[in-house]
Amino acid sequence: RVPLVEPVVIIYIFLIAPVFSVNELRLVRELRPVVQVEDARYAEIVTRSTHGDYRIEIGALLVGMGFGYLVDGPQNWGPELPWPLDIYLLITAMAMYGLLAWVIVSSISSSRLVTNLLREPLAVDIFDIRPFEPIGRQSLMLSLSFIVGVTISLLFLTSREAMTSPWNLIFYGVLLVVAVLLFFLNMRPTHGVLASVKAEETAGAEVQISRLYRQLRDQAGDTTAPEAATAASSTALELNAWLAMDARLKATRSWPYNTEMLRALTVSVLTPIAIGLARFAAAMLQN
Repeated sequence: RVPLVEPVVIIYIFLIAPVFSVNELRLVRELRPVVQVEDARYAEIVTRSTHGDYRIEIGALLVGMGFGYLVDGPQNWGPELPWPLDIYLLITAMAMYGLLAWVIVSSISSSRLVTNLLREPLAVDIFDIRPFEPIGRQSLMLSLSFIVGVTISLLFLTSREAMTSPWNLIFYGVLLVVAVLLFFLNMRPTHGVLASVKAEETAGAEVQISRLYRQLRDQAGDTTAPEAATAASSTALELNAWLAMDARLKATRSWPYNTEMLRALTVSVLTPIAIGLARFAAAMLQN
């Protein structure tokens, strides 16, 4: 049988690439209300950030192609394969690994847009971080694109040797790890901004709590006068309000993803693992 994994992955990469461009444009629109700069400044940041370093991308493509040559080059060709199939395997392997390396580098560099936008003045409400969730959705889509590619390629493995190959196990395992890392790495700059605001607000609340505690302690020593008792009661109410505020601040999220996004990532990671284990078990039973 002619191996189909490489061409299927190549086609998938070409199909998914335009989706990334559309998603990036959507992210630019959704983040506009958060970034407090003039329209001209915002457009300048977006234009500067979306033009990547082509030398790095071409270098990644060439490195990936070289890796594909090492994996499926002439030194690995068996005498039982006809030469047209050998050439086919070499070209498709080099193209697949080259494109995978290019996609990984491009995905990492795409976070530059979010990083540059977050350096500008922002409208951050730590109790409502929904305006930042588009970044979480972008990260989820980035991870899902890798995981779907892994799942598709697993379905097109045809030989028993391919399904039980230690190299394939390592390759697919690395891709899944990269997918999960991209999910969090793409959100790390946003997490830094939200965590900084959260820490600042929490520190302010703790200063107020400390002040009101000392004030209440001083007032507690003199409760004979009606005015002193009223002042102590008022201070106690204000202290309770700040304690509740402090507790709520500590419970706020500083990562721009919600439970649904995390659940989708978990299910998507488990799917190719389950498929791979099932196909591996089936291949071993055929022995």
